[in-house]
Amino acid sequence: MIFIPAIDLLNNQAVRLEKGNIRRVSYYGEPLEIAAKLSKKFKLLHIIDLNGSFEGEPKNMKMVEKIIHQTGVQVQLGGGLRSHRLIEKAFRIGVTSVILGTKAFDSKFIDDVTKDFKNITVSLDIKNGKILLNGWTERKDLSLAQAYSFLTPRIKRFVVTMTQNDGTLKGIKKIKKFWKEDEQVMYAGGIKEFNDLKKLQETGFYGAVCGKAVYENLITPELLAEEMYAL
Repeated sequence: MIFIPAIDLLNNQAVRLEKGNIRRVSYYGEPLEIAAKLSKKFKLLHIIDLNGSFEGEPKNMKMVEKIIHQTGVQVQLGGGLRSHRLIEKAFRIGVTSVILGTKAFDSKFIDDVTKDFKNITVSLDIKNGKILLNGWTERKDLSLAQAYSFLTPRIKRFVVTMTQNDGTLKGIKKIKKFWKEDEQVMYAGGIKEFNDLKKLQETGFYGAVCGKAVYENLITPELLAEEMYAL
């Protein structure tokens, strides 16, 4: 399992939201400086454009482009990438994988983009067992199992985000493995300590996406290296 640090962008600042609530925001500084530091230890960053998540179109693409070109790190990017044009732009600036959420459940759209682009990831954002859309503000009457069943013929790469835990440092919510061996599934939401990572690894997750625990120095590259954990 790999460890993937997360950077959430809001108005070109690195932030963390508690449970996705825009009114509960913590600021962590200049994203390029954070990314440069992380890129020395990690190969892949998970970046979400929160303006895009809430407003429907990304507003921090120039910052993402700077991060990619000035640090050389790989980036999986989500947040408001809800058109063919924007997905194409993301790949053009050097993004490794585009993360879809809201538009992933539009049958025609997901068929078209998976035909036209490789390396599409879908974020399955969960609250009380149901999928959330539009920056986690809209609940869709679809369970995790139903969402996976709908997408798995087209998608092989997922992020499962437990939104009620995100940004809280409460630890992980256990999920029974539901995916196939040839699929890459990452977990996000509430990771606090190394024991959380061990539990995710035992479940069979491909990756662990983690933000706040990195910023609060609860999980460090030194700890991961000491535990012989994949960076």
